[in-house]
Amino acid sequence: MSGSEVEGALSIAQDINLYLSRLEKGQQLEYPQQEERRTHIYVVNGHVEVTCQDGDFQLGPGDAARIQKSCTLKIRATGNEDISELVLADLP
Repeated sequence: MSGSEVEGALSIAQDINLYLSRLEKGQQLEYPQQEERRTHIYVVNGHVEVTCQDGDFQLGPGDAARIQKSCTLKIRATGNEDISELVLADLP
């Protein structure tokens, strides 16, 4: 997470939180999105299902999604790969 004093965080001069997630097959994470911010998800490899108030969306390698409505995002690794990797960017 940038912009914080967390060990291992990269400091950049922008209002952005950037996360790299590695999910094992079937593993899920939740990300509570804030009302005044946007979330971008980029799938590096593997397949994930993103669930938000607009529905469920399947993403594969190289796919991206932009979520602008506030919700708790659920992201689950769904493919046959052992590991799915994604980048989540939270910005104003």
